[in-house]
Amino acid sequence: VASGKARMEELQTQVDTLDGQLRNTLERLPNQLDATVPDGADESGDVQVHQKGTPKEFAFTPREHYELGEALGMMDFETASRLSGTRFVVLRGQLARLERALGQYMLDLHTGSNGYEETAVPVLVNSEAMYGTDKLPKFADQSFR
Repeated sequence: VASGKARMEELQTQVDTLDGQLRNTLERLPNQLDATVPDGADESGDVQVHQKGTPKEFAFTPREHYELGEALGMMDFETASRLSGTRFVVLRGQLARLERALGQYMLDLHTGSNGYEETAVPVLVNSEAMYGTDKLPKFADQSFR
């Protein structure tokens, strides 16, 4: 009986080790794309698969939203790149206010008509919660311990 118990403990240790290795491997696997998603190295390879309506014709050459935002002093890409890297923007003034208002509108809409319950959760969470939100193991080196 004693040797059986020792053997069970030894096997459980092996199972725990293998389970940890399996979990570690599975957590690092990327999400698989649907087979119908076209390949592309970057944005230039994007394929339009659906369009609703007809694009509006203008009597002038329209400017990109980011050009307008920068020209109006409402979008600051330079500061954002120093803070977070490329492809981010700091919104300023009325545009920052608009973004906040849109977020507030969506919260009000969904809490009022869709049965959504608004919650305020702690900012610091345990590692299990971080695995559940796909933050670990990818961002383990950036996490507070």
